[in-house]
Amino acid sequence: MPHIAVDKPTLLAALKRSRDELEAMMAKIPADKWSQRGLIDEWAPKDVIAHLAHWEEMQISWTDAANRGEKPEVPGPGLTFGADDLAVLNRRIYEAHCDQTFEQILAYFRETHQRFIAQLEAMAAEVLVQKGYASFAHPKRALVQYYVNYAFHDNWAKQLLYKNVVRKPRTKK
Repeated sequence: MPHIAVDKPTLLAALKRSRDELEAMMAKIPADKWSQRGLIDEWAPKDVIAHLAHWEEMQISWTDAANRGEKPEVPGPGLTFGADDLAVLNRRIYEAHCDQTFEQILAYFRETHQRFIAQLEAMAAEVLVQKGYASFAHPKRALVQYYVNYAFHDNWAKQLLYKNVVRKPRTKK
């Protein structure tokens, strides 16, 4: 994940821009494609946005815990940010949402993002730039540098949806 030094207004602008770009890409996806499995491995496009919303939901709870002076188990109980553990966590996220309808997931996606941004907006700029404030962030980095990764996460989803759903896949000759 990139390590970018940004202030609160720059972070909020980056998150808004990345989400606006993702929403624009989502608008290009036909309704009948949202729940079609196998377009992105076993995932349907709705599963990609459920993944983003779930990660934002976790971030909200981690930040709430940090604000109470608690140390949450990040990214989950008994898990690390290692590739194998992230694969386990991402599978759990998929399983938690795969049976939900696109409409349910879209509502969750938008509602969670509103809470995510509201939490960030309510946070003092000094807290966001204080290195080591949150136990789940790298101790030598400020929380604002952790949040910026969510803009990259939206970009990952935008590219994945474009490549696998919006753009017609090229057939191999």
